[in-house]
Amino acid sequence: MNPALTIGIPTCDDQRALWFTLIDLQRTRRDLGLTDQVEILVISQSAKETHIKAEREHVADIANARYLHLPEPPGAGPAKQAVFDHATGNAVCCIDSHVILDTGVLVRLVAFAATIDDGLYFGPNLRRRLINADGKPAIVGTHYLPRYGSNGNWGDWATHPSADNPHAAPFEINSCGTGCFVAKRDSFLGFHPDVRGHGGIEPYIPEKYRQGGRSVKCLPWLRWIHLYGYADGSPYKGFAWSVKARNDLLGFAELAYPSFQQIQANYTAPGRLSIERFNEIAREVGALDRLQQMPASATLQPAPAAIPKSDYRRLIIGVLSADNEQARYREKREAIRQTWGKDLPADVELVFLVGRPDLVELPDKRGDMLLLPCPDDYQHLTEKTIWFCRWLQSSRNFARVLKCDDDTYVHVARILARDRMTADYVGAPTPQRVAAGRPFETASGGAGYLLSPKAVSIVAASEPQQHWQEDVHVAQVLHAAGISLTKSRQFQAGQQTTPKPENQQVTAHYITPERMREIHKSLITHAEKYVHDMVLVLSGD
Repeated sequence: MNPALTIGIPTCDDQRALWFTLIDLQRTRRDLGLTDQVEILVISQSAKETHIKAEREHVADIANARYLHLPEPPGAGPAKQAVFDHATGNAVCCIDSHVILDTGVLVRLVAFAATIDDGLYFGPNLRRRLINADGKPAIVGTHYLPRYGSNGNWGDWATHPSADNPHAAPFEINSCGTGCFVAKRDSFLGFHPDVRGHGGIEPYIPEKYRQGGRSVKCLPWLRWIHLYGYADGSPYKGFAWSVKARNDLLGFAELAYPSFQQIQANYTAPGRLSIERFNEIAREVGALDRLQQMPASATLQPAPAAIPKSDYRRLIIGVLSADNEQARYREKREAIRQTWGKDLPADVELVFLVGRPDLVELPDKRGDMLLLPCPDDYQHLTEKTIWFCRWLQSSRNFARVLKCDDDTYVHVARILARDRMTADYVGAPTPQRVAAGRPFETASGGAGYLLSPKAVSIVAASEPQQHWQEDVHVAQVLHAAGISLTKSRQFQAGQQTTPKPENQQVTAHYITPERMREIHKSLITHAEKYVHDMVLVLSGD
């Protein structure tokens, strides 16, 4: 009689970590009386004889456990595929050799295995402290946001709020790390047969399930703890950029996912691959052929023609803010709504950009708040701007875009009246950015900068880079596309001067809510006096 569940463990020269995973599973099975119902299968790609010998000995001492040494073909994808090829359980839980399941998970897995459907299932990844000071689980993440992280790997961890409760209902996710996942053995869709080394399986396998009409979900109770960091470096091989790019391009050639622009921007970032080498790999695996077969609407282009003309905007203003329940952010937004953001022309749209990491895929506009699928903190301002540009491309026709901070006063009428502000990238240069030795000038992100539809499309197709400020990232990707900053003295990177009747300034930065109201009142009072005086002149009084 076959077991209900196979715990499959791919490993590669990771004998010490494997020992702890094995002994934890063995002890838990014994204590719960589940040894016969839970098979343990180790798939080894180890190259060191000392590791192979130790691994065999570990598994030989454990009941209902098997060991297979399959060094070829090398890579995480082939090893995890071998788990499903050689398992005998109705369901398979594949875990890395340095993963431990949380208390109570194994017994629930056995029950789940009896009724598992054809979906793909993941669970919350826990931090090693397991519980936070407030008593809630210390969760690294429940799913990946659909983008490349600053480390060049697919996916940034995000946490769905319902995951705090292990009894909460399963919820749909985009993708997740494959350190722990569950699927039905005889209906597993499988990894790409040509994938090798490290990377390329996280976006591929969930998308393959979705395109096959199957679900991809997080089970809040499927909690697991992953070892991060090795004192002597990771034992795993195949981290080369060319190897990872090839894996992702294989997935694109089959599934058209992720977008070719996302893959290209990630792997041709500074210090990775040249555009020539990237295109060579893309050609070898058929990714360029797939790209040519796709309709133009499937690639990132300026605003799609399908968007109604009634949605045209002369100007769209995106204001970086935060929605973390701190009163100061609410006060800033309210000050804008009461001053320069009030009574805007019908063809001018204002949105506040805030992060909501529990969003699985797409931005969600609620009133004047644009919720973006990324963390809501300073370190992720670049992602906010990129997601803002992607939202613009997918849902708006527009002539110009202004991006600024929530402590910036904006004289909207002056922007609309200035025809010379039609360059692709306009703003006030920041001396400290130039002093950093970069070969391009950067507009102050806080004081605001203007982008054309062309510039928006370039930023939308980019991926965030590690340690780059948001405004530097925008300047860098535009510079790489041949677009330089058009400097304008009307944008003010500080609060030394502000928009006044006697000048033509359009923005001022680091403005408190109180000061914002003062500036606005002064401008309104002057405008009202001007109108009054003109009436007197025209009437002859």
